[in-house]
Parts: sequence; C-alpha cells; structure tokens
Amino acid sequence: MAKDLQYTLSLKDLFSKQMRGAVDSTKQMDAKMSSLSSGFGKLGGVIAGAFSIGQVVSFGGAVIESLKNYEYFHASLKTMLHGNMLAANALENQLVTLAKTTPFELTEIQTATKQLLAYGFKAGDVVDTMKTLGDVSSGIGAPLGDIAYLYGTLKTSGRVTLMDLRQFAGRGIPIYETLAKRLNTTTNGINKMVHDGKLGFKDIEGAFNDMTKEGGQFFNLMQDQAQTTGGKISNLGDSWEQLKA
Repeated sequence: MAKDLQYTLSLKDLFSKQMRGAVDSTKQMDAKMSSLSSGFGKLGGVIAGAFSIGQVVSFGGAVIESLKNYEYFHASLKTMLHGNMLAANALENQLVTLAKTTPFELTEIQTATKQLLAYGFKAGDVVDTMKTLGDVSSGIGAPLGDIAYLYGTLKTSGRVTLMDLRQFAGRGIPIYETLAKRLNTTTNGINKMVHDGKLGFKDIEGAFNDMTKEGGQFFNLMQDQAQTTGGKISNLGDSWEQLKA
C-alpha cells in the first residue's frame, strides 16, 4: 500500500511539473498570438481566439509530431553526412528556406533530399539540384520525389537507357527534344546514341539545366507557382510547421 501511495504521489508531482510547463508554454503562445493580432488585425484576433483551451491538447500533439519529424530528419542528415553536424545544420536551414519560397511542402523536400544524398549527390549540390528538379516537377505537375527518384537512379547507373528516356518523356518532360537540340541531332539520333552507349548522366543533367535556365521551358516555375493561391497556402503551412517545431 505504501508503495502504491508513493507511486501515486510521484505521478501527481510529475503531472504538476508538466502542467506548470504547459502553462508557461501557453503564456508564451498567448504572447506570440497577441503579437500576431497586432500585426494582422482582425485576422490575428480570429486566430488567437480560435486557440481555445480545449484545443491546447491537440495542438500539443501536433507540436510533438512536428518536432519528431525535424529530429528524425536532422538525425538522418547527420548520418548521411557522416556525422558532420555543421554541414547537416547548413543544409537543413537551406531546405527550410527553399520550402518557404516554393509550392512544395517541407516534408516533400526532406524526402527528396534524402533520396539525392543516398544516390551520391554532394551536400553542397543538393539545393541547386532540388531547384532544378523542382522547376521541372512544377512544370509537369509530377511529385518532386518521383522526379528525384528517376534522376537519382540514373546518376547511380551512369548509363542512359531507352527506358530512362521513356520514363521522363512519359511524365511530360521534353527530354528527347531538349537532348536533340543540345547535341545537335534528331530523336532517332538520340535513340542511336543510347543504343551505342554514348549517352550518359551528364547529358541528362545538361538537358535538365537547359530546361530550367533562363529562356528554358521550365525556368523559375517554382517561384512563379509559389505566388499562386495554392503556393501561398503551402508556404503558410510550412511556416506553421516550423512554428510548432
């Protein structure tokens, strides 16, 4: 009985500490929401008012999930970068900025980043590669992870096959036309080069760069789409996730 009583008192003490922490956190949140209210007027008031006590519990759960996602991703980056904490932090900050300015969710960017690193892309090249793939993905309406997968697996193999080209073309990417123009040949000429083993990842990389550079078909599409209603909602969602974390 004494042990049961001691255990119960310990639980009550722990619960009290947690509640005090929750109260402190709630006060801090109230201050932040008040600040938002002054900056956004009536909209801020509605948002602050929506944070009823009954919603604090569900918000706390959402905070935990967001924090878990950040921690898992950070741990993955650190592992894939061989324990280089500075490189992991720098890349993570760049990806957060990228998510804020593009129509893609942060989780999409995180998943694609892990794919690219696993396929051998250098950490310093990941963000630029992501921008290129993101512009193409925005242009054809395909998931970013899907394009990153095709692009990454092609890098690991090095050699381009007809199946690779068909997978790109089947998703609406003008890979044949871009390669033909870049290499001063025709579609049949591209097929022959593939058959002879003369087309490699560098050619595909160059074609993607041509499609997304100034004057290219997919130039700056992520930035343009980020200004649409859907893009702004996505960016707001990313900011909300970062606030929770």
